[in-house]
Formats: sequence, structure tokens, C-alpha cells
Amino acid sequence: MGFDCKLIKAFCFRYKTKFDNGLIENEYDCVFIGKYDGKPQPNPKEVIDCKWIPLTRLKEDIFKNPQKYTYWLNKVLKKIKYNFDNEKVTQ
Repeated sequence: MGFDCKLIKAFCFRYKTKFDNGLIENEYDCVFIGKYDGKPQPNPKEVIDCKWIPLTRLKEDIFKNPQKYTYWLNKVLKKIKYNFDNEKVTQ
């Protein structure tokens, strides 16, 4: 997304889910968290569009419109709690 920031490893998780279209995801993912206050500068050859919003608005929108988001993002946001002032992750 065209920027660097310090990252903290929050946690890793495994999930498996079947979708209505017959596809199956069986993944092991790790979540890293960082803080960045500038403006993203995505490479137009790699990114068509992006939206930079506060975490609270993202959680609200996922609750209202879960079909707009990936399965794993909803799982991650339900699980993670992050204190940006102390840079501390809790689950």
C-alpha cells in the first residue's frame, strides 16, 4: 500500500470453510498489526481501489454488510483487541 510501519504479531489461526459456490478454503493465517497515520500510496499496477477507514467503522460495516468482506476478516476482527496507545495485543 506504499508505506512502512512497525508491525506486531498478534496471533495465528487456522480455519476451514465451504462456500455456496463449491469452493473450500483451508488456511493457516497470521495477523500482524501496525499503526500508520499518513496517506497510503498504493501502486496503481497492483491496486485498483482502496479505502482507509477507522477500525470501529470497519467493524460496524462488517456487522451490517458481512457479504462485502472475506470470511477470514470477520473472524479476525471478532477475535482481536488492540491498544494502539500501548501497542499491546490481547485476545
